[in-house]
Amino acid sequence: MKRKEGLVVFAIMLMASACEQGGLPTATVESKDPLFAAGPSGRFKSFRVPTDASDPRHITLGADGNVWFTESNFDVSQIGRIDASGNITEFVVPNRFSQPSDIVAGADGALWFTEPSGAPAAAIGRVTVDGQFTEFDPDCGDFCSLAPSGIASGSDGNIWFTDHNTNAVWRLTLST
Repeated sequence: MKRKEGLVVFAIMLMASACEQGGLPTATVESKDPLFAAGPSGRFKSFRVPTDASDPRHITLGADGNVWFTESNFDVSQIGRIDASGNITEFVVPNRFSQPSDIVAGADGALWFTEPSGAPAAAIGRVTVDGQFTEFDPDCGDFCSLAPSGIASGSDGNIWFTDHNTNAVWRLTLST
């Protein structure tokens, strides 16, 4: 028998011997790390958006306790609200082809959203919990090409957003 074949035979015999003595050893992971802890189980439930192909995009909790989301399809441009019972109400954004995307609850109790296709007429929109809209024009000149892609409500009470076209973080200072 050649040396290589002899090693293969030896390995097989070793494995067979281990099986006879109680089987192959098994490995278990024990950790007190919460990442490995068993979590709660859950169930999914779908809530159908009334407008077909509206492209629901981003979602947030509003100050009114309802969940708010954007509907970003170019031909739709709506903000949706879903209450605790699962009822959905849709509000048409005034800048009809603005494709609302990100959304956040503001310190003022309204919902603020980005309008990536709205500039130069509007780049940021605001909707109150009763569906009243205000849109904000960045007034950044004739060649403005803002396309905001992220939004946050700052601890300073202002609205902050990112824009990849201008490679900048912007602040919308709210007048009182």
